[in-house]
Amino acid sequence: MEENFDMDQLSTQTPDAKGPMSRIPEQTIHCRIHGLIPLPTFARRIIDTPQFKRLMHLKQLGLTHYVFPAANHTRYEHSIGVMYLAGKAMRLIQKRHPELKVEKRTIDLVMIAALLHDIGHGPFSHMFDGMFMPKLFEGQNRKPKSHEEFSLEMIDYMHKKRKLGGLTDEEVLFVKTLIEPEKFEEEREKFEKKYKGPWVYEILSNHHNGLDVDKFDYLIRDGTMLKMADPSQAIARVMDLMEVHNGRIFYPLKAQTDIYEILHTRYMMHKKVYSHKTTKNFELMVLDAMLLSSKILKIEDRIKSMSKYTNLTDNILNEIRTSNSRHEDMLTAKNILKAIESRKKYTFVDEVLIRHDAWKAARKDKEGNIKPLTEKDIIDLKAKNCDLKESDIILARSKLHYGKKEENPMKFVRVFKIDKTCKPPKKLFCPEGGHRDMLMANVPHLEHIVRIYVRKRDCAKAARETFRRWFFEKIRKEKSNKGLWMEKDDMDNYYKTNSEGRDSRPLNKTASGINNDSKHPSKRQMITRSQSQ
Repeated sequence: MEENFDMDQLSTQTPDAKGPMSRIPEQTIHCRIHGLIPLPTFARRIIDTPQFKRLMHLKQLGLTHYVFPAANHTRYEHSIGVMYLAGKAMRLIQKRHPELKVEKRTIDLVMIAALLHDIGHGPFSHMFDGMFMPKLFEGQNRKPKSHEEFSLEMIDYMHKKRKLGGLTDEEVLFVKTLIEPEKFEEEREKFEKKYKGPWVYEILSNHHNGLDVDKFDYLIRDGTMLKMADPSQAIARVMDLMEVHNGRIFYPLKAQTDIYEILHTRYMMHKKVYSHKTTKNFELMVLDAMLLSSKILKIEDRIKSMSKYTNLTDNILNEIRTSNSRHEDMLTAKNILKAIESRKKYTFVDEVLIRHDAWKAARKDKEGNIKPLTEKDIIDLKAKNCDLKESDIILARSKLHYGKKEENPMKFVRVFKIDKTCKPPKKLFCPEGGHRDMLMANVPHLEHIVRIYVRKRDCAKAARETFRRWFFEKIRKEKSNKGLWMEKDDMDNYYKTNSEGRDSRPLNKTASGINNDSKHPSKRQMITRSQSQ
């Protein structure tokens, strides 16, 4: 007689329990990034649940595959990869620091947290909680949830349904604090005492300097899949060299260049891939389609219940396409999706790159808070004879930084070096703030890309003029087109009337090609000098 397996019943067994799960040998899966990854019993129990399998239907980079066709990897393999790196880091610390007395169960719990850290993501990843949720609850006294908050709710739901392999309530709480440390300050302090320092919270979700296994996996995975970057060697070196001292993770001074490479890779991936203007265009179109169909598809009800949320994935576009509703909003949403498939995008009008200090000065209110930029701010500056409406334009703002917003992340990296002049050699430590890599000392650490799109092409010219008026009056506050795109006729006129600071007078050259009237030769003079030499 065949035995019927009950998922809930199996998932309540502990690794040492007798039963079908205890007889199954450890399996491995092949990951394109990390090679063979062993799957412990507790990981397989979680992976073989509908809640985790849901991640197969959530693309890691949302709608990026419309611009970079290779961006088809999912949150499923990313989560398994993060679990692998978390286990690797914990075993390295366990071996290198026996004084910490890291138990196998602690390693398992950190790996479980890594496996579940993205389980609350919605359709199209960060577009859902970063763009859709705020728009859905606009005008309501409700704060939209982040994907981390959804993850915590999903973990509670799975624990209640006994799908986390028999974890205790305290173990589940520890897993949740690892995923969102700032939400559980009191509980985190208790666990920090238990594990001899806050180092355990710098493995998965490092809010201190951003160096964590979550970032390590997605940078390697995204860079490899898209052939845009390869920080794998730098990441492997940083992970191999990290140590725990005084309850904190330290890195040797010689790893500073590798750390810079990781942080710079993050910045460049955001600039070239994650914030690509065409990807943002498609996100805005899908956002419109989802908002139009949200009531008919009952999206608000589905995010209130984790059992319903389990079925809310990227497949929502197919739900819109195959809907039988004849409602006007649903028909409009279907037309938007048809336009996406035929690549009839919204019209991209213009963009500006603004340093954070200029942005903060322009957007700060009387209380010192930075006001969000809205379409109304742009429309308020339109010309008197312009009939441009607020609904005609769409603003998209992206932040570019190295992981700590306006702060230099190298400032928060703790380093040590070995003084070999002593016998025996000893380690000298430099806590955060005491040492900075000069590679990042003089660069802006936070920039804002502000883009404007229009839904109708015939509004583009008026939108561009209004957008530039806003930029000149509110941000730059000077009459200059420098840094903005312009048509060829405008460009020709610009170069006729603007000398870009060069001296337009005839050059009084000597035999060496240097102007005797100036101690600081201009760029044009320097070229002349090099040619004469």
